[in-house]
Amino acid sequence: MSAQNRAPERITVVVQSESDDDVLWGILDALIPQAQWCARVLCTGQVFDQGEHPLSVEHGVPVVRVSVGAGSIIDQALSGLEQPAQWVWLLSARSRPGPDALPQMLTAVHGSSRVGIVGPKLLVLDEPRAVLGVGHRITLWGRSLDELDVGAWDQGQFDGRRDVIGVPLNGMLIRGDVLTQLGGIGSAFGASATGVDVCWRAHLLGHRVLVAPQAVVAQPLPGEMTTGDRDRALVALARGSLWRLPARSAAMLLTSIISLVLFLALRRPRSAGRAWAELSAVAWPIRAYKARWRFRGEAVVAEGDLRGLFESESARRTAVRSAHHGGSYACWRTPPVTMKASL
Repeated sequence: MSAQNRAPERITVVVQSESDDDVLWGILDALIPQAQWCARVLCTGQVFDQGEHPLSVEHGVPVVRVSVGAGSIIDQALSGLEQPAQWVWLLSARSRPGPDALPQMLTAVHGSSRVGIVGPKLLVLDEPRAVLGVGHRITLWGRSLDELDVGAWDQGQFDGRRDVIGVPLNGMLIRGDVLTQLGGIGSAFGASATGVDVCWRAHLLGHRVLVAPQAVVAQPLPGEMTTGDRDRALVALARGSLWRLPARSAAMLLTSIISLVLFLALRRPRSAGRAWAELSAVAWPIRAYKARWRFRGEAVVAEGDLRGLFESESARRTAVRSAHHGGSYACWRTPPVTMKASL
């Protein structure tokens, strides 16, 4: 049964907003077609009267400004609720969800009672045919294949993805009780790895993480494609199997040293920078060990049960070599060619 044919879920939307009123009004406009599913919208960092927006005036959805300080903005925004939220939808003020993004994700949720987190397909805001990501793809060492999807022209080739190791924080729909069980969104790692960390922890607690490619959220293309390699490596050290940790750390250390020397010799500074990021994570893993200690005794799922969600190191190397011959991030600038049969 589709979400449109059921009694609407009541979702708490958290918008991490900025000082630009027009930016916030833009995302509130995008939420109007989905107003029936929204219980409230919590906005951080704004000073104008959000109650004047049509989402509140015409559709009865409270738009509330919440004051936040240092620490996790999302957790602080939710802490003032009188009752825990049933579901929480996380959005950046500069993103623009499609008109049916929320009901499409709710349709995926109702397929299984174990689903704790759902993410949308992310597209480029100024070029809505170009993909930014469809869930996270990483190896057990935290090495990412996400950037290989960036810029691919959306022709439905990603619509078969479902169970994933993680989804980005922007656009994430997370069950309220799962959020409570996790102790909030707060992560010991950088923003680029927070989504991976939150979802990996959810998996270890027995929840499924899905991506719903039919749900679309557009966001600006980052001016610089930051990869977050160091933070993802730290997440892998923090969330991976404890008894495999010594061998995995040694292997990551050795391969990152070899890669760094090789890429420097080949004059590939970007690849060398990624190797250095991983090397620094393994050489100074204090944050990973602290995060592991805080999560001790919580996991109910073994790493082996999640292995199918990870990419293999060999598959990653093959994919990276193939993409390298085509050039990085070049494909999104050139539309796909439609082949026509000769008459």
